[in-house]
Amino acid sequence: MGVDETTYRTLIALSRNIGRGLSIAELVEEIRRLHKSAYYANTYHAVHNLMREGVLEVSRLGRSSAVSLNLTAYPVVDLLAESEIRQKRAILTSDPAARRAIEGLEEVLRRGGVEFACAIQIQKNFRLRRLELLLVTRKPNDHALSDAIASVATRENLRIDWLGLSHGEFIEYLSSARPHPIPEMLSESIAFFLPQLFWSALFEAATQGRRVRFWTPTDLRKLPRNDLTFNLGRLGYGLLGGSTAGRTLSVEETIIGALLARESRLRAGSVVLIAKNRFSPRLAAFLARKYAVDRPLMEALQSTKRSEQAEALRALLRRSGARVERASRKSLRKGPEVYGVAG
Repeated sequence: MGVDETTYRTLIALSRNIGRGLSIAELVEEIRRLHKSAYYANTYHAVHNLMREGVLEVSRLGRSSAVSLNLTAYPVVDLLAESEIRQKRAILTSDPAARRAIEGLEEVLRRGGVEFACAIQIQKNFRLRRLELLLVTRKPNDHALSDAIASVATRENLRIDWLGLSHGEFIEYLSSARPHPIPEMLSESIAFFLPQLFWSALFEAATQGRRVRFWTPTDLRKLPRNDLTFNLGRLGYGLLGGSTAGRTLSVEETIIGALLARESRLRAGSVVLIAKNRFSPRLAAFLARKYAVDRPLMEALQSTKRSEQAEALRALLRRSGARVERASRKSLRKGPEVYGVAG
């Protein structure tokens, strides 16, 4: 069914905050952040209409009530898929170049058997002539798909970075009990390709009893030092004077955060973390490209002992064009040698 403008904006705001209850006042502020204007009375009525439909859950937030999307409600998938299509239509109508690029990508994704796809911060990134994509697909390492996406990027003069996940990986990351890059990305993304299947995946996770939550995005370029040292220590690279408390990060985020640090002893921690922890090579490679540390990451790999996941990460970086001079291999060795993980 079609929805009015206020209901549409309310759904979009709530869909960016999955798993987090918002008061009406907070919801108005979120709509205002996304759409520049919002009115309390209109939002209040939209919320109560959605509550009658069973689309929203209500919880206590201090003295007031908080609302969030009920992902197990039958109408939710259709309503949110319609909202995604409406967002996409508005973006592509106002930008012919974006429309041309998205049309080309959708044809590639359709041929490649991709289940659904999200674009992160699509308007901001497209102004920078780039796209960041999250694809759920049966073959996350498909070279033919990678080549086809690269062809679209060349034709449209875009930089396209993408991360492929299996359906199972997506569900696991989606319901992570700790902050994780995937649910962080989803909080600022649009499901531009087959959104019905995207929201069906969230419905599936919720009906399985999983707690689905979108986390607040972390900008690793602005990562506080105490958060970085806390996670380095937590993951096996303790530092004298390091923090014993901070925001929990994934292994992949901590590796990239270390490579972005100014202090050489913090950067050396990336090698130790690669050697001591299980991580996703695909996610690490994606974040390395996003933050332009693919070459330093390749250097870190040269300084650590070989392992299956390190070799998988090296192959992904090489395929994306990352290279490093062999002479630079010494620059990250001191810390790893102390920890016995240098290659």
